[in-house]
Amino acid sequence: MNRNSIYFLLGSFVFILLIGLSLFLPVKTQKLVKRGKLDLSNVEWAKKRPEQVNDQVILYFFASWCVTCRNHYQQIYRAILDKDNITWIGVLYFDKLADAQSAYPLLFEVMDGYIEDPKGKLAVGYGVLGTPEFLRFEKNELVAHTYRLESLW
Repeated sequence: MNRNSIYFLLGSFVFILLIGLSLFLPVKTQKLVKRGKLDLSNVEWAKKRPEQVNDQVILYFFASWCVTCRNHYQQIYRAILDKDNITWIGVLYFDKLADAQSAYPLLFEVMDGYIEDPKGKLAVGYGVLGTPEFLRFEKNELVAHTYRLESLW
């Protein structure tokens, strides 16, 4: 057996092991998804201001350490200002609130709310692989999952 075959087998074993483990790990933050639908009833800010949650919701997964997020920061800011009939929720992906607020102060002024996802469990529940990613819901049904803002409309 050559070295490449051994690496392939080892990599396959690790991949299968990780997939198997993920089936048994509890994912506490997946409560936002019930039968493939968005459920914000457990989110604190949504409970306090239910009138701010529109029929269209965009979850924006981002982080202060994400170079692409920083490059598109102004574009996202303008899109939030332009689309006032959409509820924009920022999801802090593997990030701390203080770091994200210092990196993107304007976003926190215009977003309708945010959700902290420090371990990436919510992201896993939606199939998010990295940042930035956008998930668009209409009447709580997922209608778009994209890496590009332009692809949401």
